Amino acid sequence: MAKNSKKPNIPDLNKTVSEIQNLVFQPGYLYSLLTIALHDLFLPIESYVDINWWDRISYQELGYLFGVLIIKPLQIGAYPSQNDVQKQIDDTYRLLKQMHDYYSHTAFDGMIKSALKAKKDTGEIPPTKERFYSTPEAIIESIFYDDSGAYDFQYWESASMRYARDDKWMKDHFGFSIQDTVELSKSLKELSEQKHQNHPKFKSIEDFNDWILNVFSFKTSDISNLTGAKRKVLDKLSVIPGHCNKSFNLISDFNELEVKPIVKLSDSSFILPISFDLARSVAESPFYWIKEADETYFLSNATANRGKYTEEATFELLEKVFGTSNVYIDAQVHRKKGEGIKKKGKYHTDIDVLALTGNKAIIVQAKSKKLTLPARQGNLEKLGNDFKSAVQDAYEQGLRARSEILSGNATLTQKDGTKIKLTETLNEVYIITLTTDNYPALAFQVHNFLQKQDSDPFPIAINLYDLDLLTQYLPDPFDFLFYVNQRISLAPIIFGSTEIACLGYHLTQKLHIDPQNKPDKLHIAQDFGQLIDDDVMRQRYGSEEDQKESKIRKRWKNESFERLVTQIKSSGVPGLTDAVFFLYSLSSETADKLVEMMETTKTKSNIDHQPHTVAMPLDYGKGGITYV
Repeated sequence: MAKNSKKPNIPDLNKTVSEIQNLVFQPGYLYSLLTIALHDLFLPIESYVDINWWDRISYQELGYLFGVLIIKPLQIGAYPSQNDVQKQIDDTYRLLKQMHDYYSHTAFDGMIKSALKAKKDTGEIPPTKERFYSTPEAIIESIFYDDSGAYDFQYWESASMRYARDDKWMKDHFGFSIQDTVELSKSLKELSEQKHQNHPKFKSIEDFNDWILNVFSFKTSDISNLTGAKRKVLDKLSVIPGHCNKSFNLISDFNELEVKPIVKLSDSSFILPISFDLARSVAESPFYWIKEADETYFLSNATANRGKYTEEATFELLEKVFGTSNVYIDAQVHRKKGEGIKKKGKYHTDIDVLALTGNKAIIVQAKSKKLTLPARQGNLEKLGNDFKSAVQDAYEQGLRARSEILSGNATLTQKDGTKIKLTETLNEVYIITLTTDNYPALAFQVHNFLQKQDSDPFPIAINLYDLDLLTQYLPDPFDFLFYVNQRISLAPIIFGSTEIACLGYHLTQKLHIDPQNKPDKLHIAQDFGQLIDDDVMRQRYGSEEDQKESKIRKRWKNESFERLVTQIKSSGVPGLTDAVFFLYSLSSETADKLVEMMETTKTKSNIDHQPHTVAMPLDYGKGGITYV
């Protein structure tokens, strides 16, 4: 350590938590917290691309504060003065930063201590990945402060399909359907947004406080078509302040408000602090309601239904990209007769979802494992066990299938035994491990926990919502495969905290590195994920003009180059996938020069009716392109 360097001042966690609790229980704090939520959650469309999220409070932090708030009954009508509001808001941001500083500084300090200890014991400093999770705080920080993992509309869209097989059971036992829960969640968000847009002129701070409470609260009479079934949903998703979260203290503790995001004030009056949490609960909580209500049905039906949903949802997403005839559920790998195999066609392993194009294949191995509470609370052993169940086992299953396929000593069949006919010999098989739900800090865990041989490829480890976005932004099979190829081949040196950040980088910069100027590491900032946020919001909720202003849709294009690529894609020539990958790997400047060179050569031939050739070296100086 440098002589003049200073060790970061690590805040006292217990003192910080105590200060937060004292702040939250101050009279009027409810209104100050709702003011923060309004400022940090209700954002205009044009703000998503450039917003600095570090200056805002995240869903998770707001959820923590509201979780503390409901430990006691809410003080409705205890209005804070304007000065009190500003002070409470300033103190909130200060204390939350102090909280984050505690976890991040403690995590970093743990890495340094681990390195020094290893240096003393062995004479060498181990790689960062072996020191990253040196403390419980490092685990908690990476999980709690991670990205939200999905959009609310993705939760709504997935819920109906997810519980389709359980819907009758839910109606019989709970008195409502999954569609009732989705519709209620949507209507409450819409109601809150309408109230936010229709605000009056405020004559006093009390008027403002009444209005802001109204934005986040609702009465049963506000909900159009509130059926008996939806009323039961409302009760199922509600907590009563003063009667919950009695043991809630730290950000890693279980927060009842995450699974029951509606705060019940009376039989007819409620508050919905964070509508996003309601959408997430609608998608995730019914699985656990079933478990609590009927363990037998849960084990014999609901668990299997969840696995079937994950495979079917994956199939439908990939089907949109690769076509129905090129995607298979429960494909099987059979070994041919050879060493160690006495009988030809012996079954070896299966593939949850298989997608094919040209000489490339994608294997998706899906797991419905979630991150457990002990892992979220910093238990390294539990975190490793969860990772093994969610990713490592799926990866190893994918590796077995990949090895057999590429060896040429296997055949592929559908589940019913029908042989899958390949149009070309496969020369690469990519592995995607997929989780049903959002799995926080997954990118960090892959780099820290994944067990693999140096010669084995990395997988892409994502959740189902990530796959949904990948298929939306890469709807062409060659585009999709090229992205997967680049992600996997560059995995040792490229790190992005989320898959969406990597996708945003690829769509604007291209995931390609010049071999002659290869960095040791390339960290992709979450800012690139904001490009996806911006486009999603514009395309889904914006005007026609808003949609045109998306930065992702203003990226480089060369229509002549695109025609060239399209011609190659449709040629049917064996190995064309590799040719397309080659063209995709060119920089935009080289692609422009290539097209210009080709058009100039064609013009010469048209003029003098003679053959012409031209050669152009590549960007990175190894080989070139010859056009005849």
